[in-house]
Amino acid sequence: MICVRSQVVLILLNLLLVAPTTIFAQDTVDVFFDDVGTVNCLPLGAGQPHHAYLILKNPSASSGIAGWQGTLSLDSTMYMASPVFSGQAINFGDSTNFLVGLGEPLPASSIVILAEFDLVTFSEGTATFGPLGTSGDAFPMFVSADGPGMIPMFPEFGGVGGVSVTIGLQDCPSSNLDGSPVAIARSSWSGLKAQYR
Repeated sequence: MICVRSQVVLILLNLLLVAPTTIFAQDTVDVFFDDVGTVNCLPLGAGQPHHAYLILKNPSASSGIAGWQGTLSLDSTMYMASPVFSGQAINFGDSTNFLVGLGEPLPASSIVILAEFDLVTFSEGTATFGPLGTSGDAFPMFVSADGPGMIPMFPEFGGVGGVSVTIGLQDCPSSNLDGSPVAIARSSWSGLKAQYR
């Protein structure tokens, strides 16, 4: 009898641990250095432009995305260049405050690229995607093609205000979000040892 109870308790604990990750698995958004949403850290490459993507993952709007809003916050060492919005888009905001309307909805899929741009930093730099500063919303938002309401997009990394991407001298994890190895590894003895621990 004790064995059965402990198994039930373990199952319930596992469900509680898994539940928070499944709640936010839909409508997540962040900045990535690849078009499939797995690379968010580049350990080297300061002073060079790095192509980045603003990606909405698993949107709940099956009819497509009719518009979206949010702010790309850059630290003082990072600059953005060449923003291109997906679809027939018009940005009613400014260079980092995006209020984007679409002539035709972007098709809903597991990966929806909202925008592409280049990020450049001359030392270590970070960027964060969050709510539109003038909106008063707690999260960035998107509009479903079949509904009038705004749907929140939840940051994939670090919560609201958490760092989305980093470039430069910061140590990156040894693997990307999908488990693949980071393409550029830092060459130091401690970094090498850490990869094999």
